[in-house]
Parts: sequence; C-alpha cells; structure tokens
Amino acid sequence: MDIKREFWLRDPALLGETLERWVALSPARGEVREIGRSFSDRPIHAVRFGHGPRTILYVNALHGWEVVDTNSAVAFTWSLFSGRGPDGEDLREFVADVARALTVWVLPLGSPDIAARQYRRFPEGFFPHAVGMETEADWLTYCHVMNDPYERYTGRLVAGAYHGFTREQVEEWLRDNEYLGQRWSDQGIDVWVDFERFDTPEARAVRDFGQRVRPGCVMEYHGHEGPTFVAENTPRASPERAARQREFAREMVAALRATGITCATEPVNLYLTKDSPTFVNWVDTTFPAALMLFGELQMYRNAHAEKRASIPAFAAAAGKPMLTQEEIIRSGWTLSMALLRKWRGQNNGGRM
Repeated sequence: MDIKREFWLRDPALLGETLERWVALSPARGEVREIGRSFSDRPIHAVRFGHGPRTILYVNALHGWEVVDTNSAVAFTWSLFSGRGPDGEDLREFVADVARALTVWVLPLGSPDIAARQYRRFPEGFFPHAVGMETEADWLTYCHVMNDPYERYTGRLVAGAYHGFTREQVEEWLRDNEYLGQRWSDQGIDVWVDFERFDTPEARAVRDFGQRVRPGCVMEYHGHEGPTFVAENTPRASPERAARQREFAREMVAALRATGITCATEPVNLYLTKDSPTFVNWVDTTFPAALMLFGELQMYRNAHAEKRASIPAFAAAAGKPMLTQEEIIRSGWTLSMALLRKWRGQNNGGRM
C-alpha cells in the first residue's frame, strides 16, 4: 500500500467525504458527525467508531497547520473501519472487540481554516516542501510564517501561549499582507489557548462536543519542530493520574521505537504549563477522572535550532533525516493504536 497516497489528503476540504468513505466500510459500527463550524464557516468533523460504555477521544490539529496529525488520523480511522493495518495486518478481531467494548471518537482537524491556508501556502500542506531546514535564516523564515504579526504588535518573535489579536489588528495586517501566521485562526486567535475565554467557534465546538461525550481518555496530537514524542505528564494531573500518564506514554513510545521510526526515546514534557489556558488544562480540569495524554508528531526540523537543543530524549534523533510523510503517518497510527490496545486492555481485566 502507498501510505502517503492513501492517507495524506490532497486537500483538507476532502476530509468529510474521506471519513464518510471509511465509515461506509463498516457502517453499522459508526458515523461521521459535524460538530460545529469554523470562523470562516468550514465544517469541523468527528467520527465515531463503536458503541461501548467507555469512551476514548482522539483530538487532532487544534493548531490547523499541524495537518500531519490529520493525515495520521485518517489512516487510523481507516484501520478501525477496515479491520486492516497499513501493511495488511489483520485487525478484524481486535476492532470488533473494540466496537463492542468502547466508543472511539476521532476529531481529525480542529482548525480547518488554518489547514486550508496551510495547503495554499505549502505544497501538500508540508513545511519542508517550501521552508528550508538548515540555517538560522531558514529558522527565522519559519518563525515568521508561524507567528506574524506577533512581532509587529509585541516586539517579540515567537508567540508561545499568546491568545491572539483584535479584529482591528487582523484587518490592519491583512491590508498589507496576504496571510496571517499559521498559528492564528482566520479570526486571529490561537484556538489551542482559547479554552478559558472560548472566543473562537472552533474552541466552543470542541468544548461542547467534549461535554456531550464525556470521555474517559483523551489523546491530543500536535505537530512539532523536532522528533515525535509523547508527554510524560500534563501539568494539572494529580500524582496518581500523572503516574498513569507516564505508564501509558512509555508504552506508546516503546511501540513507536519498535518500528524503527526516529522518535524521542522517552516521554518528555517540553512546554506544557499549569497556568496556560490550553485544551490540555481544560480537559484535566473539566474531566478530573479522565486520562489525558498529549503527543507531538514531527512536522519540521531545523538543523540550526537542533544544535542549540539539549534534551536527552531527543539525542538519538540528532543528525538523522527528517521523517518522510509516510513515516509521519505511521508514527501517529502506531501511537494511536498502541494507546487503543492499552486502554482496551485496562478496561478488559488486563486482557488484550
């Protein structure tokens, strides 16, 4: 199977019909649901697989430029409904058991407006097709692509957990420039850090959907300027929940390392903080009994920035090539499947 051809969307606008096609492989087991609309009136989709009493939710690309998440979610969803793995593995017995025991929700793309802009700006929505990955100048170009007009209004380059801009600032920037930075929705807000104010229709849609389905486990994926990793714990987790997060994260990382695809060797938390108004912290506060997991798939790499990093878990990846699009899809698929197996096993007396 040509993994990239099958699962890397040619256009994010094709997501809905792609999900419908996968559900049609086993229609009695699921559905595609529109859970809201973006600021620019694009649909936000979620797909359900199974009808069991325990619910697991996979959330992808609340940062809509991180379409690496979306495309790996497309592959994962296909496996649930087809009962096959990307290399022809027979998963029929496993997915039948999952469908009886669990309700699996996959939200492949939380910010479709940004994804549309990502594909317009970069061939196949993939940064390495158009942004260099070697020099300091390349890194600065990437930072501006991501963060503009943050420097204009703050004097700093990289936004971090910055909520966003006023309508007047967005209009002023667009009078002179074609694009907002990829961090910002068409409204000019970082959707991922809008989970206290809920100014964006995207964050409100995800909030309302989450409150309806009441997940027992949430896995959120992002894209990252470096090796793929899973976080060791989220900052608002109790000690007991943090220990459980580390247990799951280590097994997920081990499953990915076993494929030979380059990734972090251990779970690591780069920048999740307790006080930031992120989706992660909203989940930990709203669903205190749920298991919250967070991971990042490699989507870009810069040799200049990498030389300045000193993270032991990333040392094994230093100097190795950027992952291919197929490897990125496989990375997300592997992590998602490893989590599903472990979550099912812990809700089945440890058997799976």
